[in-house]
Amino acid sequence: MHGIDCIRYAVLRRGCEYEWEKNVNSTIKRCAIALILCLFCEVFVFNLAFWSSRDYEPIQTTVSVGEGLEQIGDFTYRVTDADTATLDFQRDDIHVDNVHIPLVNVDAPRARMEDPSHPGTKTVGTASGNGLLKIRIETNDAGHSAAKLLPETSLNGKVPQSQWIRMRLAGHSTAFVIHVTSPVGTVFQLSGEPQLNVPRPFMVNPIRIAAYLIIIFLAATAPRLRRHWSATTDRERALYWIGTSVLGVLLVGAVTLVTRPWESLRTSTWPPDFEYQWIARSIVSGHTWLDYPVSDTLQAMANPYDSDARIAAHQQSGETYLIDFVYFNGHYYSYFGVLPCVLFFIPYLLLTGNDLAPWKVVLLLGIVLALLSVTLVRLLFKRWGANVPMPLQALAGLAAVCAVQPTMYLSFMSTIYAVPIVSGLSLIIGAICLWMKAALLERGKLYWVLIALGGILIGLNVGCRPPMCIAVFLAPIILFRAIDGQDRRSGKRSIGRTVRIWLINAFAVALPSLLAALPFLWWNKVRFGSYTEFGAAYQLTGHDMRATVGGIARFPYAIWQGLLSPANVRESFPFLTVVSDTPYFAGDYQGFYGVEPRAGGLLFWAPLGFVALALLAKRIRRAVDRDVVVLAVASLAMGVAVLFIDVLVATLTTRYLSDFGYLFVIGGTLSLIAWGRSEEQFDNRIAYRVGAFLCLLTLLLAIGSVFMTGRYSQLMDTNPEMFTMARVAFSVFA
Repeated sequence: MHGIDCIRYAVLRRGCEYEWEKNVNSTIKRCAIALILCLFCEVFVFNLAFWSSRDYEPIQTTVSVGEGLEQIGDFTYRVTDADTATLDFQRDDIHVDNVHIPLVNVDAPRARMEDPSHPGTKTVGTASGNGLLKIRIETNDAGHSAAKLLPETSLNGKVPQSQWIRMRLAGHSTAFVIHVTSPVGTVFQLSGEPQLNVPRPFMVNPIRIAAYLIIIFLAATAPRLRRHWSATTDRERALYWIGTSVLGVLLVGAVTLVTRPWESLRTSTWPPDFEYQWIARSIVSGHTWLDYPVSDTLQAMANPYDSDARIAAHQQSGETYLIDFVYFNGHYYSYFGVLPCVLFFIPYLLLTGNDLAPWKVVLLLGIVLALLSVTLVRLLFKRWGANVPMPLQALAGLAAVCAVQPTMYLSFMSTIYAVPIVSGLSLIIGAICLWMKAALLERGKLYWVLIALGGILIGLNVGCRPPMCIAVFLAPIILFRAIDGQDRRSGKRSIGRTVRIWLINAFAVALPSLLAALPFLWWNKVRFGSYTEFGAAYQLTGHDMRATVGGIARFPYAIWQGLLSPANVRESFPFLTVVSDTPYFAGDYQGFYGVEPRAGGLLFWAPLGFVALALLAKRIRRAVDRDVVVLAVASLAMGVAVLFIDVLVATLTTRYLSDFGYLFVIGGTLSLIAWGRSEEQFDNRIAYRVGAFLCLLTLLLAIGSVFMTGRYSQLMDTNPEMFTMARVAFSVFA
């Protein structure tokens, strides 16, 4: 028998070795094919301009400088007049194949606060190096005798590929002029004169290299993902979720590094960007108001909250006031939640004596939020959708990282406005995760500890973002099965006993919430004489907040703009731009409706919410437990309610999508689980494919949103090099 066992062991070992060698050889083969395809694309597709320009012969021309360009050094110019800032190629009858503008550096004019440590200080001029040089070419050809202006393009001194512009003209040209469209005051330096028909060298783009590495990685791992499409071991599931969490953190960190929020803060002229620093200084000094003198004009006004009258009065007196601050009883205050100030800004000030930049807080909490978002999705699948394929679960978790902060707003716009939102989201999603964990336990001391901690987090959110506290009503739905189980295990089921158990659980959530909220309600009472007044009514903003007119008439516009509206799509990079809105109205709404540049509705950026439509089918609702459908519908309904509250109380901005994005993550994920558990096999296949597509689309849109134009602190201003590198990365004919 011993010999037979040895033979069996040898055969099994040889079989395993053969299978392992087969897998390795297959992986090497796939990677080799992917590498060859990537090399082909890099050499012959994206460097097509190199091959097509090898036979070009540079044309010797003289370039005359227009009156709008002041020469301040060797090939260094300053824009002084936007209309006559030109570079004119003096030669008749030429055939232009391309133009090379050897740009070295661009100093773009910017403004900044003279003293960011004190609100309301005057702004001074500054310059941001290595910015974009924007140009338009005016030329004619054999098909157009009159010179015409071609579309605007941009160049960057650190991206050589952008400095070669491929021209596609019919025959010869008799005029060729470059118009510099950058703002007056822009200084740019060239290494020599611009030239025509210069052969373009072979160029490699770092973004393309990164894309090739991702393709090769997917080629190596795709079969493994297919094998794990069905159920996996606990160890493999853990590895999936660890990998998803790491990717989520890397995504948040990468967006922050790429968008460089510290650059926006350095050149900020918006006083509220430094508001938390000033609150910290005031509290350390022992009072609740800000140490900033209130103008005599503001104090003398009968209604200082009338924005038009306030602006006119201060223009006449020559005094200044603080916009987007709270003015009450002769002092300036802040309406932003004070908890982030207590947790981060005050300790940093006391320990270092310096102000803490808000982007650092947003980055830290953004990482926490990414981990919590993945954890939330993991718990939803663990409780109700354990049989959903693991790759889809992981993809949904990664999509949730983007959906809770649509357009990556919090990581992108890491200023004062993002601080209370990312703080509130971390508390709210943390509370929901604790309740989910408690529901999985159903009983025991830890059960009560978890639901109480969840209540505390909800209460603390009163000091961050109060509208998000609506999530407390999710607790009884999440805990429904645990509460029902407590009732059944008692052995004495009755209506009275059931009600008592429900009340005990409600008390375990509500009491900690109330106790945690009391300090912030007291903070309101000390400042404004009311426990429920957070200061928004006395905010010095674009309209009188005390006279805000709401009503059901705003609801259709809220639904369209907050949920369904797509971003504006254009035909050139970055392909997406913000929705164009006038400042004070929406559609044909006959009333003032203040808006800021909007990036589109939540369901455009996080389309998984559309899966909730599947719940309209009775066969899908019957396929899952009732609490799944109830929680999904309740989450979506609460999301709509928060949207409506935001529109009634204030206005609609891109950052407000984060107030309810997490609710649509819950509703969409549960709807996907319900659809996937349908008795119809066709439903299962369609559900998983649709879910994977929508999650992947969310990721791609989130990455694309980083480059979109028109948004606050757009990438072309904060990181021109990265913006230009992305613009030319996959250009085939440039």
